[in-house]
Amino acid sequence: MTLRLRTTLTTLALALGMLAGLGVMRSEALPIFGRDRKLPCSTCHMAFPRLNQMGMHYKQNGYRMPGEKGTSPWEQDHYPIAVIGLAIALVNVLLIFVIPVFADMFRDFGAKLPAPTQMLIDASEFLKSWWWAVGLALYGAFFVLNRFVATPNGRRAKDNFLVRAPVFGNLVHKIALSRFCRTYATLIRSGVPILRTLEIVAAASGKTQIEEACVQIAKHVSSGGQVSEVMASNEFFPPMMKHMVKAGESTGNVDGMMNKVADFYDVECESIIASLTSLIEPMLIVFLGIVVGGMVMAMFLPIFQMGAVAGGMQ
Repeated sequence: MTLRLRTTLTTLALALGMLAGLGVMRSEALPIFGRDRKLPCSTCHMAFPRLNQMGMHYKQNGYRMPGEKGTSPWEQDHYPIAVIGLAIALVNVLLIFVIPVFADMFRDFGAKLPAPTQMLIDASEFLKSWWWAVGLALYGAFFVLNRFVATPNGRRAKDNFLVRAPVFGNLVHKIALSRFCRTYATLIRSGVPILRTLEIVAAASGKTQIEEACVQIAKHVSSGGQVSEVMASNEFFPPMMKHMVKAGESTGNVDGMMNKVADFYDVECESIIASLTSLIEPMLIVFLGIVVGGMVMAMFLPIFQMGAVAGGMQ
């Protein structure tokens, strides 16, 4: 489970508790569920303790709210961000301030420079002269990408990309499944109607795949079908989860099965995070060494060939 998941569930718990006093909870999530559906006050009082227990479960397993002391695997992403930021800063400093000094010195030699050195000097001169154009281009690309992601098609494309990403896709997929199962099980065990549960799960999922699946499940359940029948034809849900949900429907223990699936994916996510953390650190060090070291070697390559370069002056 991610830090964002814990924050979402805590916010959901507080919202349910406050709306319990009003006796009404209006939907703003998906039009398919309607905007004027109401959740009885008694249901809110039943759901709030279960959500509180969920928060205690996360806290006992090492998850912390923002501002709390301690370190979890999710808090270790500061290291790769810091390394990547340092690499970008070093590259910019070398290109804008250091390389032009070497370029002036090499220009006085009058000899042809090695290809890596010449390419680096050309990149430095371009960045020094057109840095504002590069900044505007990056800002424009970021703005257009954000506008595209804000559209339904863009959001769907983003979620599909994240789930199918080579390295982190499997982790994102399992986190989404764990969030779906945990929230669904908690609300069903609390006595929330299944259609209302699907609405809340869709809003809390943060993934278009789950939102669309919840809409399909809600339509199918409204016509007398079962949840497992829709999951069986949806590729987003893995076979193990489909079988567990079907077994839970057969035994009348869907919430228990969903909790077990969520626990399983929590363990899987922790294992993936531990593996990625142990691999990212040396990979970032190698990346930083190749980038900065390659630039330094390219600038000192003409000095190593000083005899040939100086010969061009005669």
